[in-house]
Amino acid sequence: MVENYDPLLFIEHYKKTNETLLWKKYYRSLEEFLGREPNDELTIWVQQFGLLTNLVDDLMDKDKIGYYYLVNNTKELSICLWSVLEKIKICVSQSNFRKFTDCIALSLLAQSDEDNYKLTPSSSENDYCYLVQRSVKLMQSFIYILDAEPSRILLQGIEYLAINFQIMNDLDNFKSTVPSDVLNKKGTLPLLRLATYAKEQKNNELMYLLTDSSYEERRESIVIIKKALNESGVLMYCRLLALSYSNRAEQLLLSISSDKKKIETLLMRNEMRD
Repeated sequence: MVENYDPLLFIEHYKKTNETLLWKKYYRSLEEFLGREPNDELTIWVQQFGLLTNLVDDLMDKDKIGYYYLVNNTKELSICLWSVLEKIKICVSQSNFRKFTDCIALSLLAQSDEDNYKLTPSSSENDYCYLVQRSVKLMQSFIYILDAEPSRILLQGIEYLAINFQIMNDLDNFKSTVPSDVLNKKGTLPLLRLATYAKEQKNNELMYLLTDSSYEERRESIVIIKKALNESGVLMYCRLLALSYSNRAEQLLLSISSDKKKIETLLMRNEMRD
């Protein structure tokens, strides 16, 4: 465990390097797509801010590595977030920074609505908007660093891209031996879809495991839940839905730029695992 609080060391020590979304690469791709000259200093702070927001997101999951370390250092984490924001502020115009922070505020607001993240017997797939808005607003926010007046088409394209990434991130969680989303009853699309399936099939046992069981019961039932995800077709449904959002994003971006190479880089399809 890290003795003294060093945010950059903490990030390096705890965050996985194989995130579905790589913040540095995403921001550089935005710069290229919008025809902006690369700013190495700004890119560093954008990367750090993106990773710090991931750490804030980890505060919702008690089983995540470093959770209690984060809880014990929330003040320091907040100070680090503000420090990085100040660094970004120096690098951009006042208008750009104001719109960037407005969008960040919406992302944090969506993230703080914890009650709507939890899977309950009354949850439906419509509730997924609460979870996905964190990613949408965060990814859109970095556009405002580069362009204070982005087109609606660009914002819509990035929204579709963010939804695609969120779904793929949800799916990726089930590749771990003990998926944290299951343990924390997180309302991700696969689990919301599976809950809908359980209702339709009147499978009370599965519904209980998803929404009313204890942490320990869910941990002991991981194999059952994973099997249900496969046999119900939920995983395939989610993969196809993610692909449809990626394709929609591509079509909108193609209406802005004919440079397919830049668009493919921005979509980061080669970074998404099967």
